[in-house]
Amino acid sequence: MIKKYLNYLIIGLIFLVTILLVLILPNNDNYIKNGKLYINEVMPSNSYTKKDNDNEYSDYIEIYNGYNKSINLEGFHLSDNEYETSRWTFPKMEIGPNEYLIVFSSGKDKCDLKTKICHTNFKLSHEGELITLTDD
Repeated sequence: MIKKYLNYLIIGLIFLVTILLVLILPNNDNYIKNGKLYINEVMPSNSYTKKDNDNEYSDYIEIYNGYNKSINLEGFHLSDNEYETSRWTFPKMEIGPNEYLIVFSSGKDKCDLKTKICHTNFKLSHEGELITLTDD
């Protein structure tokens, strides 16, 4: 009889701990609701996913603005070098609230402000590397 109640107690405790963990631990929804600007996707081997404005399949980095306001990206940097985090600098341009922005990592180092299509001055390694988004 005691063993039966002990099993119920253990099951109840596991259920309670699970509910508490779900309520306490952060998830992607909380991350977006709290507002963050972050790298959402990196495509280092773009062979057929998305063409750039030169009609080429350049590698790309996708940035997401989780804030409820536009962010001026001027002075923000992208880099594939952990020791040189300001390798490529954004020009004066904005990313809207809850908007995605694709930056092609083609080595072409150019940016069309009307279309918001930019190219970094570096290419991505197909073997994998650290990609950073920083500001001043």
